[in-house]
Amino acid sequence: MISTVTARFATLLAVFLISTPYGEVGADPSKTLLRKITSPCSEVRFLKAIRANLQQRLDTSYQQLQDLIDDLGLLKLAAANYKPTKQAAQYQALEALALTKLEALKAAFKARRNAWQDAIQVVDTRTDHLTLLSVTDLLTPRTPTGTATPALETTYLTAGSAGACTVTIPPSTPKPETCPDAGDEAILESVAQYLATYKTLTLVHDDQLKRRELKIKAIAQGNVNGNPNGGTNAHICGTFVSPSSVTSAVGVHTVTPTKPQQKTNSAVKFTASLSTAEWESITDTDKNLLQTTDKVAAAICKGARQSAPTTNKVTATTLAALTADPDMQQIAIAPQPDKYPPNKEVEDKKQAVKSLLGDTDSTVSEVFLKTALANPVSYKIAGRDTSEPLASLATGNKVGQAAAVLYVKYAKQGAVCTTAAVETGETPLKCSEKTKKDECHESCEWKGSEQEGKCQAKEGVKVAEKKDDKCSDKKNDECKSPDCKWEDETCKDYGFLVKKLSLIAAAFMALIFLKILSFKKNFAV
Repeated sequence: MISTVTARFATLLAVFLISTPYGEVGADPSKTLLRKITSPCSEVRFLKAIRANLQQRLDTSYQQLQDLIDDLGLLKLAAANYKPTKQAAQYQALEALALTKLEALKAAFKARRNAWQDAIQVVDTRTDHLTLLSVTDLLTPRTPTGTATPALETTYLTAGSAGACTVTIPPSTPKPETCPDAGDEAILESVAQYLATYKTLTLVHDDQLKRRELKIKAIAQGNVNGNPNGGTNAHICGTFVSPSSVTSAVGVHTVTPTKPQQKTNSAVKFTASLSTAEWESITDTDKNLLQTTDKVAAAICKGARQSAPTTNKVTATTLAALTADPDMQQIAIAPQPDKYPPNKEVEDKKQAVKSLLGDTDSTVSEVFLKTALANPVSYKIAGRDTSEPLASLATGNKVGQAAAVLYVKYAKQGAVCTTAAVETGETPLKCSEKTKKDECHESCEWKGSEQEGKCQAKEGVKVAEKKDDKCSDKKNDECKSPDCKWEDETCKDYGFLVKKLSLIAAAFMALIFLKILSFKKNFAV
């Protein structure tokens, strides 16, 4: 029984080992890929795949910057169409979020960009080296030929008839056709998925870039600049004692050039050591055109370690996702430090975002910009009427002008609240309620003496009626936003908080809006 089980196990093990490359248990596909690098042509394919990956990272980071710049401009223009109500506060909070994301992305962008661009430049130069080797066919063996006229010691030779040592190596012919290892193209192009795991690389050996060595063995008969035996003079092969006649001659015995080989280095350090993920530090200057294997590997490793952060467009994010966004939470609680101290629970911060924006599975664009994106906006710049959708304005060079014009238009419509009304949440007193002369100003005027006079409304000015608290009498199920909020077993007026947030956000965004134009200038692609 035991022998039968043992035999079956041995059979299964043999089948498994035969079916696994090189008899390895769970062969590493990244090592299989490196074994495909056997020539300049295959390394070129390998490097092109790496270059494409690095370029994609660079392009993605540029696009993320551009997306956030567009979001910032779009939300700025959309906010300009609303009074300081909860809607305005929502737009300005989203606008502040786009700016926060943009600043965070920009902060580390320069270092990542430089690493990617340096690696791409090194890869391009190295690719040029290898392409030249392949196209000019410098690594294919050539059969040289050597000729000379033999002479006896008593023979006199003229300078033009003999005594020359001539070696000829045929020139190479450019090869425009596809590389012979094109069949491994798919494997070599999968390199990007292993960049995080490599410790060493296999690359074409630096020796392949050296000039080929040529050895010539010559025989001399007679006197060539003295006894040639053991001589090392560079002109010992074919130099005449006299320009008119010689008493010696040289013949070619053997001409042996170094035979080219497809030589690779499988121990190029990708990381500084096997125990670290950091790249090897290479001291070099940009003026050095030669890209050796160690410099290539170090530059690629440094570029591969720069990961592009995942930063989504604010307008493409769902409101539910924003409730869990730490940046959005900080923006929502910033105007209410008494209610939301720094040590406040995360769930309370989430609730602050929900109260401000909601928490549906719809995106910001679907909830706040659907109408604005579709409908054109009419405005006038320098006396010229124009009408464009906000999406078009936000991505063009008119965003600053459009925002300025829309804000002026908005202000002329009387939409701006007074500071006192917004900050205190109270309706200003009627003129008749002001009992002191120094309080009677703006839309009011004092009539009579200072002691017996009265404060009255100016003629032609409509005085706003003082509004009663519209929330205090409501029950829990009737107490709903945006104007009311149930808190401490009481329905409280929430409108003034929204107005306060709107005013603070508006003042803040007015100070930083010029950054939009700066970003668009510096990062437009």
